[in-house]
Amino acid sequence: LISHPEIWMPPIKELHYFDFIKGSRYFNKYFSNDTNLFNKGRLPLLKKKWSDSWYRYHILGFADDEWYCKQFLPGISKVCGEITPAYATLNHEQILNVQKINPNFKILLIIRNPVDRALSQIKMWLKLEKKTPSAEVILEMMERDGFKKHSSISRNYLNWARVFGEEKIWVGFYDDLMSKPQYLLKGIHDFLGVNHYVEESLLHKKINESKLPLPTGVRNLVKQKMLAEIANLDTLFDNEITKSWDSVKKK
Repeated sequence: LISHPEIWMPPIKELHYFDFIKGSRYFNKYFSNDTNLFNKGRLPLLKKKWSDSWYRYHILGFADDEWYCKQFLPGISKVCGEITPAYATLNHEQILNVQKINPNFKILLIIRNPVDRALSQIKMWLKLEKKTPSAEVILEMMERDGFKKHSSISRNYLNWARVFGEEKIWVGFYDDLMSKPQYLLKGIHDFLGVNHYVEESLLHKKINESKLPLPTGVRNLVKQKMLAEIANLDTLFDNEITKSWDSVKKK
């Protein structure tokens, strides 16, 4: 989306305003001793970009609603947006805070097979925490609050739909992103009201692909945990993709 001539997005992906830094100074929040390793990994980029006024304001400003809105000033003549996957897990009160800024926000949600999504999150944590992928470690990760929140995809969708309404939420599926990226992008472009545009060189580019091997049986273990969520998503969206997940769970 960032390559689209009618769309502007901040140079930093994942602003984390509504879930993390709202009501604090960006620099203090991101680089305190208890900040996770992913966020601390931004520091080299921010140092490199210090001469850019957008970055300076982004880092030194106090994160309130005015600060958030000013993040998008460079793209004021275009369709603006940002990507922060953690927003999917916001609670009702936090989503109301989003709506207060702009009740006409358009929400994009791309849903992945709950089993594959869970395995991807586990691999990311294993990499960040430099842990050996044992069954014990993985079981502990699956009990974390962050894992449970991100795995509750149907509940997260309904939380947003209750505030913004289903008509303001575009739902796509990761399966289409992998097999029919042009089709998925056209759906997003139509929803946002921009012309269809594709940067061909980016269509099949893989980002942050993890090839970390997991112990035998982990996929089946995760699958058992995700059976109810797969059923919930199939009830909500009832399409060929969610049905294919249902068939996978029965194997």
